[in-house]
Amino acid sequence: MSRILALLGLAGALGGCSWLGNLFTQEVPVEPPAELQDFTPELDVSDLWSEGLDGGSGVRLLRLVPAVSGDRLYTVNAHGVLRALDAREGDELWSVETGLPATAGPVIDGDRIWFGTAEGGLEARSVADGARVWHRQLSSEILAPPRIAGDRVLVRTVDGRLHALERETGRQLWVHGEQVPALSLRGNARPLALGDRALAGFDNGMAAAFGLDRGKRIWEQRIAQPRGRSELERMVDVDADPVGDDGQVFFSAYQGRLSALDPRSGELLWTRTLPSYAGMSLHERLLLLTDQHSEVWAVDRRNGASLWKQAELRGRQLTRPVVQGDAVVVGDFEGYLHWLSLSDGHLVGRIQAVDAAINNPPVVVGDRVYVLGADGVLAAIRVSRRGG
Repeated sequence: MSRILALLGLAGALGGCSWLGNLFTQEVPVEPPAELQDFTPELDVSDLWSEGLDGGSGVRLLRLVPAVSGDRLYTVNAHGVLRALDAREGDELWSVETGLPATAGPVIDGDRIWFGTAEGGLEARSVADGARVWHRQLSSEILAPPRIAGDRVLVRTVDGRLHALERETGRQLWVHGEQVPALSLRGNARPLALGDRALAGFDNGMAAAFGLDRGKRIWEQRIAQPRGRSELERMVDVDADPVGDDGQVFFSAYQGRLSALDPRSGELLWTRTLPSYAGMSLHERLLLLTDQHSEVWAVDRRNGASLWKQAELRGRQLTRPVVQGDAVVVGDFEGYLHWLSLSDGHLVGRIQAVDAAINNPPVVVGDRVYVLGADGVLAAIRVSRRGG
């Protein structure tokens, strides 16, 4: 049974591909998710409020993540209902039925909200009341939240293209395309903006940097080399959002490598076999990531050396780790949030925040965590140190 469920889950995660071959006849042994074990909590974790927003993502793995700006929280659901809520109490301030099948976002910048749709549309709305500012039709479905970079909006579409739009009007300024393999994971890495450059990962295992102004390619670097006899074995999607700063930028590929690059030249600084598609976070000298087995790692960003690994949650389909104070928090397939010590990775807190899978990273704002379940339930959690 576990083998069948895993294959069905994989089929739901595969998208934008023309090849399915004999996927459902292959013998793929599946390790069951780890059972949760008792531990001594070091954090007090409590529910604040929850709201059912309808239009959950289900098994479609949509990048619908709450966005917080000041005392407001913004959401968009799969039916295109855009909402503003009071972040402290959860009360709805306004809602707009856009009629658009939202797949990624929302993203807040200044007075604008952006989200992408299954039909390849990028929508810009007002934070004041949700009124449309502009709409731009792009080449295919948008599965990664847009990135705002000064007067540019960067958008990845599932057909392998990176688009740059004018922030104020939505006018397309440039576009770059990479070949998409016959089989790829459903999802794309969100572009990263550093200074005057846009950095992006692609489904063919490549990473590249482009000038924000005109889209001229500055460098490219291979993160993973396709290997194996079947298309499934040769999947090397760079779907983990790249993270970095002026000193280093980090990319990770499915079935490939974790790589640190010089953001100016693309030179490979170090690499190690530690693939991820759930994602990475940076905190001071630490690079934190969830690997393909849902083990959480902390590595030294300077050289890739392992500092700690948390394997007690293996197989629980964890999200990207997000730093909160002196801990990191991840969500899992049963709606649990888990907090790990930032110093050594041991478990320090846990709560079942929602009753469905948490497919996207929790949103941390001070002592609060906001999380959206696959069933469309939005929950707010308060966290404090015991005895503090």
